Amino acid sequence: MIFTNEIPSHTIDLKKPEADRWDHVIRKEKRAATQLINKMAEIDAFPEWSRPFRDAIIGKAYEWAGGLYHEELASWGEGLGISTGTMTALNCNYEASHMMCSAAIVNTARGPIHIRAMDWDISGLGSATRKFWFKNGSRKFLAIGVLGHVGVVSGMLPGRYSVTINWAPPTDRVDPRDYGPTFLLRDVFETCDTYGGV
Repeated sequence: MIFTNEIPSHTIDLKKPEADRWDHVIRKEKRAATQLINKMAEIDAFPEWSRPFRDAIIGKAYEWAGGLYHEELASWGEGLGISTGTMTALNCNYEASHMMCSAAIVNTARGPIHIRAMDWDISGLGSATRKFWFKNGSRKFLAIGVLGHVGVVSGMLPGRYSVTINWAPPTDRVDPRDYGPTFLLRDVFETCDTYGGV
């Protein structure tokens, strides 16, 4: 899917228990999400026999560290018939790859336009792209993401600010208690009202 404005949209109610927030999306989008996960598995650099061990370690480490949105990851895993560890590993794929992407903001007479291109070579990524409106009472923000990913790479708090992670440079220090950039960006949209508050 290239150059389309017709992207399916879902609303994620943040007032719901964390384990229930994505249920309606999982039911409706299970087939497309499974296809995307299968495509991602095709380009996984780890040998297939080692992935369950890797994913179990990642999942337990993230749970142990009190990782953000752990119950959301678990509900996606349960809905798609894969382990929470595998779902966590897939959600951390951005951090693992650190691939370059393209982003720009252009000022127009009608206001700024935020442009984002994901340059990942994953077949089916475009058709799995969705608009996710996260709401918590009257607070509502938009994220452009893919099925099964609970973090935010690109988002907007309407009338306030928009943010895109273009590249999050890796550091020498890896601490499982540190949240990845996509989870942190979602937390920013949930808690910060202005760009200055970020």
